[in-house]
Formats: sequence, structure tokens, C-alpha cells
Amino acid sequence: MLAAQPKFTVVKQNLGPLVNDLQDQILPVFSPERKTLYFSQNTGVNEAYEIWKTQLDANGAWGNKQKESYLNGSSALNNYVFGAYSNNLFLINGRFDNKADSSVFSKGFSWYTAKSSFFSVKNTQTFTVDSLDEMLRGQFANAFYHPAKKLLLLSFAYMGKRDLYICTPKPGQKGQLLQWNRPIRLPATINTTFEESCPYLDESGTVLYFSSNRPGGFGSDDIYCSKLLNDDFTQWTPAQNLGFYVNSNKSELYYSVSSADAYAYFVSYKNSYGAGDIFRIKFEMADKWNNMPVTQKPAENQPAPAVINSSRNQNTVPGTTTVTMPPIGKDKLPVEEYKPNNVLFLLDVSQSMSKGSKMNLLKKATDQLVSKLRYIDKLSLITFGERVQLRYSTSALVSKDTVMNILQMLQPNEYDTYINPGLDTAYREAINKYIEDGNNEVLVITDGYFSISQKSIDLIKKNPQIRLTFVLVDPGSITQNIIDYIKQRFPESVIVQMENENKDVNLLLEHIKQSSKRN
Repeated sequence: MLAAQPKFTVVKQNLGPLVNDLQDQILPVFSPERKTLYFSQNTGVNEAYEIWKTQLDANGAWGNKQKESYLNGSSALNNYVFGAYSNNLFLINGRFDNKADSSVFSKGFSWYTAKSSFFSVKNTQTFTVDSLDEMLRGQFANAFYHPAKKLLLLSFAYMGKRDLYICTPKPGQKGQLLQWNRPIRLPATINTTFEESCPYLDESGTVLYFSSNRPGGFGSDDIYCSKLLNDDFTQWTPAQNLGFYVNSNKSELYYSVSSADAYAYFVSYKNSYGAGDIFRIKFEMADKWNNMPVTQKPAENQPAPAVINSSRNQNTVPGTTTVTMPPIGKDKLPVEEYKPNNVLFLLDVSQSMSKGSKMNLLKKATDQLVSKLRYIDKLSLITFGERVQLRYSTSALVSKDTVMNILQMLQPNEYDTYINPGLDTAYREAINKYIEDGNNEVLVITDGYFSISQKSIDLIKKNPQIRLTFVLVDPGSITQNIIDYIKQRFPESVIVQMENENKDVNLLLEHIKQSSKRN
């Protein structure tokens, strides 16, 4: 049973030219035994889609795709399979007039029972959901049915934007062909003012995966996940971005899992043959959720912290542990003592950061800090040198693993130090993810000289609600010059100095504790 968030440790793989081509390949769906993969492919004519399949061979590779004739209706329609179940039962796109044996007559869904080698609407049965016609108003909807939990998840545009909805079956029914209650919109921890689509519920029925184009992701649409917290589906953890192993600066959609080969499958428009391609990525199951009681509600935001005037704290903290989705206990910045954090690391990756133990000190200090943050905290990692890159961004910190993997792979070998576009990116991120009653802070982590433009100075002065901190990592003989330069331009900023790998490993954590300490 796949009851936890997967841990990705390898590069995602394109399924290759036997499956993908210049056209769109979308919506990967597995047969019950996980040996057949169904998907929809653009025909290249009038944006219509047809259903194809590929078979998994003994070596774990997917073979030549074949058009699945018995699942395709009219070539003028969009043919989609949303689920494949026992006894050749499929959940498909469209509702049909099974008396006329002709075309789709409205948007919606149908059960299809495969009885022959060709498609026949006589084998369809309308999938009935209360109020769905009124809510769809002729628009397309995406569906996912969880047969074990008897739950239906939908994604469609209603009242102006695409959101995720959940349906429960009407009472007193048996079997697969159920009738469903009116769709209920999932809460704000899932749905935002942006687009949410492509729902997938894991085998345990407690972890939801979906795509969203909300700010703070890696690209147009990213894949996120959320954990169910109660039995009536009204409380979910804040959505967590699956990270850079899956997501890119282009769209990722239609996440699903095959328990047969421990791969996650999804559609990506990055490094494809032409449009959307189906990719897979190997994962390990990381026990990220077991410490979260299913009845616990995410903490509410609390009043903002007072201004911190001190610049350095030498207190020590007990040793850390590797944490992912922790309870909010005393070793994890208890919510009654510390406000939610929106922390943005702006990290210098110029060559000088590779000297001595600078990067090792930074990694240890970051590990100490991130291990104590909670899922209510937000974290972004931005690098600057010859170019600026948003390496990581999340609105709910579930795991430190991705952050530390990114840091481990950083190569501080760039010649120039263009801090100004980095500040611009960091402040845009901070404002987009701003916590009204929390600690919103940009930490500029560097070891040397940099030149801040008047435009950046104006940007920072216009946003006093964002705390600015400079973390100086062993600058050596130029330390005082850098401090003087910072204080001349930003007298209200905080300066943290880290020099010794053993002595200063707790300074980032201690600083954030001061910044977020409740009055």
C-alpha cells in the first residue's frame, strides 16, 4: 500500500519513442494488474484525442504502443480513459445516447464495459453525479475514481476557475456502478485562487496528488501532494511541491503510480519529443506522514514578530534529527512559542564560496535550521552568481531532503556575483508567499563583496514587511568592510557572521528563533 509520499532520488525517464512522439501523450492510467498503460494521444487533427495502450515486458520496459479500438468512439471526439477496473470496466469521457449508437450528447462521464473489439455506445452506462450538469455547463472535467475507498475526485472550472472537488456515493448502494452526491470543493489548503487539476489519490486513500499553476512552483504547472487529516475530507495538510526531481520550468500533469514497478508516472512538457510526453521516475517510500495524527488540524497563523536588533547569538541547540512531516513538538519550534516562517535563502554560488569549509559550514547550519522547521513554514532557495536560479520553493515544508539534496549538488564555481536580480527574485517570492501574521525574511548568504544597485535599495525600502538579513560566511580580512557597506545602505538589516564549522553551526537556527519568537 502506497500510504506515504515518495522520495525521489534519480532523474526522471522519458518512456521513449515506442510510446511518445511529436504529438501530446497525456493521462497515463494503469490496468488493475499494472501491466498495461492506457493513455490519450493527440491525433493532430482538430485537437482530437485517441486512446492508445502499451504493455510492460518481462524486463520492465514499455513496448510499442497500439491504438485501443474498442475504447475509441468518434474520431471527432476527445477520447479519454480516467480509470481501468476489473472485468474490462473503464471510466471514460462523455455521455452517450446508447439507443442511437452514435455520438456524445453531453459532457460528463460513462462506464464502459468492453465486450467486443470495437467501440459501441450500447456498452456504456451514464455515470450519474448530482448537479454535475449544472456545474459543468458544457465544460470538460477530469475524474479519478478510487474503488477501494469509493471516492470520486473531479477537476473542472466552476465560478471562473478550475478547482478540485470530491464526491461521495449515495447511501445504500453496492457494486461499482454507483450514483454520486453533489461535488464538494476541497478546502483552501488544496484549492487556491489559481488552477488546480489532474487529481490522483494514492492506494491508501489518504494522500492526494494534483497539478497547480500557483506561484512558488518551478514552472507553469507543478505536481503537489497533500495528506488527509480527518474522516470527512474537510481537512488536508498544506499542499507540498514534489520538488525538482519531478517538476520543471514547464508543465507537469497527470501524476499516477504503478505499484508493480515502484515508479511514479506523469506527463511533462520538459525535454519531450515535441509536446507532452509520459515520464516515469523511480521512488523509495519515505515514511513522511506517520508522525502526523489524522485528526490534527494545521495551525493558524499568529501575530507578527517584533523587530530583532541583535545580530549574533552564541547559544547552542541539541543535536538534530532528520524530519519530514513532524508533529509540532518542542524540538520543532512549537507553534505556541514561534510564529510561522516564510524564509528565503539567497545563496552566493561564486567561486570563493568553494574555498575552505565555507560550503560545509553553510550546509551544516542549513541542516540544523531546516530540521526544526514545521509544515506550516515556507521555504525558498535561490542562487545567484553569473545568473539567478530559483532552486526550490514550497508553501508547506514537509521534508528537508529536497533542500539538502539541492545544496549537496551546488557547484560554487561562477565568476561574477550578480546580487541585484537575485534580490529581485527573492523579494517577489517573499511577497507572493507572504504570511500576514508571520516572519517573512530574506537571508542573503555570501562571503564577499557585492554591489547593490539603487533599484534594489528602493525595492527593499518599499517592502519593510520583509525582514532582510545578511549571513556572512567566513569573509576573512574583508569582514568589517562588508559590514560597513551593508550598514550604510540597510541600517535596519541584521548581520549574522558564521566562521567556525563547529562553533557556529547553530547560528541560522538561533537567528530564525529570534525572528519568529512570539512576544
